Order: sequence, then structure tokens, then C-alpha cells
Amino acid sequence: MENATSRKIRIYSERKVRNGIWSVSIPIMFLWFTRLLFLDISSWKLLLTWPLMLGITIFLNSRVGWVLDHAIWIFEKDRVVRKAWGRTTTYSYRDIIKGLQKSPMKVARDSYRVPLDKGAIRFYYDTDIVRQRHLLASYRYLVKQIEEEIPGLPDMSKIMIEEMEQRRYYRKKRRNFGILVFAVSFLLPVVRNSAVEPAIFLIAAIAIGSQYLSLWEIFRGIYFGRKTEKKIEKRFANYPNINLYLQKISYYYLLVIGILTAGVNVFWIWF
Repeated sequence: MENATSRKIRIYSERKVRNGIWSVSIPIMFLWFTRLLFLDISSWKLLLTWPLMLGITIFLNSRVGWVLDHAIWIFEKDRVVRKAWGRTTTYSYRDIIKGLQKSPMKVARDSYRVPLDKGAIRFYYDTDIVRQRHLLASYRYLVKQIEEEIPGLPDMSKIMIEEMEQRRYYRKKRRNFGILVFAVSFLLPVVRNSAVEPAIFLIAAIAIGSQYLSLWEIFRGIYFGRKTEKKIEKRFANYPNINLYLQKISYYYLLVIGILTAGVNVFWIWF
């Protein structure tokens, strides 16, 4: 029977499958869509292909990837148990202490990473109220078990998770609007070849207007993202023995996106 003082948490083991799906599917979608631009294919089929491929990718990532990466960690009084893929692995708290003595705990972009001799225990930031309660209880239980030999580990709190979620939100804003800007640029030749002349200028104006709005959102993502990084850095300033991940956010990203977008638009319109 599970110990009454134990803590049980469902988390992603490594997220390798989900990261792999995105890493493979995005280049494939881009290359396939670029290839379709140079084929004799109707514009409505071209416009339908992109969201269809994107929808399949999102489904694979959110459903299939979640199932394959799912794991259960149980923190008991004298050991830690990991269950995944029908296998059970047991670690002693001595193993965790040895791991922390060899390398510092990492406050990563997506999780707290407590090192083991091989691998790490990852406490992924979660904003869901129920899962977050289990997350905080499990991490604090682990810290309590090892704090005599490994003091000074940072706490995990709801406010800290909200700041990490803000970081993720602004990072996604910069990335997604950057993708949108280029996606609109690649749709311009479709409009030019399929629409009648009076409509071309109207559609092109709407498309370019949406690009400039996207560039504004990228600017906001950079501005507020930099402020969030400063808050995170200040929060962990009193923990010198951890490895804190900080994003390098620069306005050069906006400058490069703007120049490339203008260049691609000019190429499609005039050539």
C-alpha cells in the first residue's frame, strides 16, 4: 500500500516525443507548401492544405505525444518511484543527493530539473489548479526529504509558475506572429495569380496590413518578454547554487523579421 505521507504526481517524462513531432513536422510542412506554390494547383486547394497539415500536426502533438510521454512519479518516505511504459524504476533519496552534489539543480525554461546519476526528475510548470497542487506538494515533499544535506533549494510557488507561464506566452507570441508574417508573404503569389486585378490590390493591402499588425505584436512580445526575464532573474537572485535559464531577447529579431518580410513582399509583387 502506498505510504500515507507519500506524494503522487503525473508529469511528462521527457517530452521527447512531442518535441520530435514538432521538429520533424514543421520543416516538412514548410517544404511541402513551398513545393505546392510552384505546381499547377488551384488556390483553394492550396489554402486548404496548410490548415489541414497544421491540424494533423497539432493532433499528433497534443494527443499521441501526450500519451507516449506520460509518466507517474511517486515520492515516498524512503524512495522515489517512476512508472512509465509499463516499467517501474526506483530511486533512493541518496541517489538524488549524489546527483545534486555532482551538478546543480536547473531552473529550466519549462521545468525544475533535479539531477540524478542518470537523467533528472522534471517538475514541469503547470497552471491547471488541480495538477499544480500536486506539483507543488510533490516538489516540496522532495525538498523536505533532502534539505539536511542539500540546503538552499528554491521554492516552487504559484506566482513563480505564473511568471514562467508569462515567459512562455511571450515567447510563443514572438514565434507565432513571426511565422504568420512569413506565411502571409508566401500567400501573396497565390493571390496575384488567382484574383482579378481590382481585388488583388485590396487583398494585398489587407495581407500587408496584417503583417504590420503582426510586427507590432512581435514588438510587444519582445518588450514584455524582457520585463518578465528581469522579474525571473530577480526572483532567483538569492539562489547562487542553481543553474538558472534566462532567455536572451533582442529587438534585432524584430528588425530581421521586418527586413525579410519587406524583401519577400517586394519580390512577389514586382517579380
